[in-house]
Amino acid sequence: MEAQVKVEYRDGIRRFIFRQSWMNTFQHCPEQARLDMHGLLPRVESDATAIGTSVHVGIEHLLDDAEPSEAWRLSCSKFDELSELPEFAWLQVKTPATAHRIIYNALWGWYDEIEPKLGRTISVEQHFSLHVQTMPCGDEIWIEGTWDYEDEHGLWDWKTAGREYQPWEVERWYVQPTQYTLAHSLINDCYPLPFNYAVMVKTGGEGPSKTQHLQVRRDEGHYKWLVRQMKNAVALYDMTDGGEHPWPLMDQGWHCSPKWCSAWSSCKGAYVS
Repeated sequence: MEAQVKVEYRDGIRRFIFRQSWMNTFQHCPEQARLDMHGLLPRVESDATAIGTSVHVGIEHLLDDAEPSEAWRLSCSKFDELSELPEFAWLQVKTPATAHRIIYNALWGWYDEIEPKLGRTISVEQHFSLHVQTMPCGDEIWIEGTWDYEDEHGLWDWKTAGREYQPWEVERWYVQPTQYTLAHSLINDCYPLPFNYAVMVKTGGEGPSKTQHLQVRRDEGHYKWLVRQMKNAVALYDMTDGGEHPWPLMDQGWHCSPKWCSAWSSCKGAYVS
């Protein structure tokens, strides 16, 4: 798994490279982000993350004109591969058959409801690593990531979820649209494109997943705010000797639970059940 934040030295200059998933973790709980940065967060490949990865595999093949049955077969093969990892954990579903059905329904929903909305393909699985700002001390802020798909309507990201996304939460807080549209505008020297979430709500029953299409727009103010947050993370890193000492603990939200944080048992879980 790729590091979610990296600190590199190039010709005496420190380069802080942030992925959106780490910034999302940092906003929820700085201490969890610190543990992740140092490789101290126990690695868990949950059934939920494995399903999401597997659906991505299937969509990639559908975009490459694979037959739906073949895309599903390859998705299920990917899930079976991930479920054999020693760090795999069944947390939401109980059997491979149920997971395969959820994958099938998600691909069905995407194929029926999302694929017809897509325009001309411009890029698929496009990676970026970009310098966004140099601080007065000479340290550099970089962003890194990979968007799923780009067409003339903007950038797209495929998601599987246990419930529908709340549009106001996405608009107000989500880091991914900010970081990815910033990257795209820097690469292409253009105004920010919209960012599109295609969400397949997971179900193990009969019929395709319910889908959502949420479009998010970001502007210069969002980008400046993101960079300020990254600078604060750098300041905290320095104040704690490179993150060797604990960062603030945050438990105000669903993410602070044994289901979503693999450090729960040695953190809040050591005090409350």
